[in-house]
Amino acid sequence: MTAGEWLKTACNLCYINCGIEVFVNNERLEKVRGDRSSPKSQGYLCNKATRIPYYAHHKDRLTKPLRRRADGGFDEIEWDVAIAEIAARLRQIADKHGGKTIALYGGGGQGNHAGGAYASGLLRALGSRSVFNALSQEKTGDFWVNGHMFGSQTCHTAEDVHHCDLLLVIGANPWIAHGFPNARDHLNQIRKDPARRLIVIDPRRTETAEMADLHLAVRPGADTFLLGALLATLVRSDRIDDAFIQEHTVGFSEVRQALLDIPIEQWAAAADISITDLERCAAMIAAAKAMVVRVELGIQQGINSTLNSYLEKLLIMLSGNFGRKGTNQLHSWLQPLWGNSPNQTFAPTGDAIIGGLLPPNIFPEAVLNDHPDRLRCAWVDSSNPANTAANTEAVERALRSLDLCVVVDVAMTETARLAHYVLPASSQFEKTEFTLFNFEFPTNYFHVRAGVLAPLAGTLPEPEIYTRLAIALGLLPGDNVLAPLREIARRSRPEFAAALRAFIAENPGAVPALVLYHTLGQTLPDGTAAAAPMWSAALACAKRSPQAVRRAIGASNDVADHQLGDLLFDTIVAARQGTAITEHEYDEVWSLISHSDRRVR
Repeated sequence: MTAGEWLKTACNLCYINCGIEVFVNNERLEKVRGDRSSPKSQGYLCNKATRIPYYAHHKDRLTKPLRRRADGGFDEIEWDVAIAEIAARLRQIADKHGGKTIALYGGGGQGNHAGGAYASGLLRALGSRSVFNALSQEKTGDFWVNGHMFGSQTCHTAEDVHHCDLLLVIGANPWIAHGFPNARDHLNQIRKDPARRLIVIDPRRTETAEMADLHLAVRPGADTFLLGALLATLVRSDRIDDAFIQEHTVGFSEVRQALLDIPIEQWAAAADISITDLERCAAMIAAAKAMVVRVELGIQQGINSTLNSYLEKLLIMLSGNFGRKGTNQLHSWLQPLWGNSPNQTFAPTGDAIIGGLLPPNIFPEAVLNDHPDRLRCAWVDSSNPANTAANTEAVERALRSLDLCVVVDVAMTETARLAHYVLPASSQFEKTEFTLFNFEFPTNYFHVRAGVLAPLAGTLPEPEIYTRLAIALGLLPGDNVLAPLREIARRSRPEFAAALRAFIAENPGAVPALVLYHTLGQTLPDGTAAAAPMWSAALACAKRSPQAVRRAIGASNDVADHQLGDLLFDTIVAARQGTAITEHEYDEVWSLISHSDRRVR
């Protein structure tokens, strides 16, 4: 890369992943500025991004694979030695105990998702199906509610903050933590507009609460009482949208009776909220033409978190603030960040599997109990449970008890110090990455960002780590087998699709993500091979929402439906500043509900 060059990428310090430009000089990232060409963030930049150079060149980076000694210390070893030894131990565990005793922990951080696609693909080829992820600890109550109300745990609500006249923030502080694009700009616009209002429910007088027209300082942990009392007030005073409820929902009569049974005064007192403020809040909601409810971990990781998520969505539905401009919505996906796993349980502990994920706080029990399918191997990718999961002592004991623990990371974390092997990964700006936190409606965005720095000597991007491991495990054919597929990918995408299907049918043990990486991936621009698994996601997205995709990428009706997915994929991998992937009409939100009648339960 040329010295003294501005290159496009994205910020990775929160899940909004704003588009940025970074100044690279002599393989060092020196300056950061907002990318005005980014269709999502349009040059917006917060103070967090200015620290990216510090993180990108941190002194604690790992540069050699490490193997733990019996005394707890580590020896540096060569990559080929590490891969051979790890592959042998993985195969031994899978053959003796079954792949179900192997789990992936992590699989990506903020804007660091490519590794997860390759890690999960490789472990699935060994028979593993268990994934522990912070999303499960934070969000699965919300996912579970969504599964019942909207028909799938991947139906996820979005917020059209930009056009609302009332923003209701519960358990969040977007002035500091963002959570929606260009958060500070939009909060300032609401504050300055006399026709728009802001309500904040939070125990603290946060920066966002300071700007609010009404701040309800709820007692910590009492959000359920406040939301229940608020809903009961709306129902008793007949300030709900009966026409919306009749047309778009099922089951309101039972809910109505449950809300009428709430003793409003007692519940308001339990929440430390006066009846006067409760009435004022209800009146502001009833007066709003378009309200958005914005929630975060403040109610999703506290007491009664699943019930909180349900009451929050009842507030949206009973007030009719869904599916219109300036209200809450669902959103499309390029590739869901989690799955849909209704009524599934994790055998070693009996816990529910929600969104295809397992919560970190059950990890110790999954390892330490005497169930025949207890975990014997943890593959930890971009995660640090010894620091972040509850009950540190139990987590450390579990990690020490594993037959095999491998950590893939950029630094020597607390978890890495307890692992058998530590593999040094390239950083997020030294490799191709993509963001899966694309939660917008009506226009949704996706950003494939090429590496802006060369990988630090001794480190490898995750696709290369998993390539070496797959070859050692016999899960990826040699280049002599993949080369013909690669040539077909260069020549014709439809031919490649047919050839790939035939190849996978003949090689069922192969890892599809890695096959794509070494075939289609080698045809992509700017070294973005790691984005190759998004091809199948682009095909599926275009099939689900063809008109929304056409609007987003400007495809004419002359483009046949079967060509649309390829055009979407090519648009994604070519746009260094990110690109829109879907652009919906507001009334199309109902098509995103998974219940066959498109009504909310």
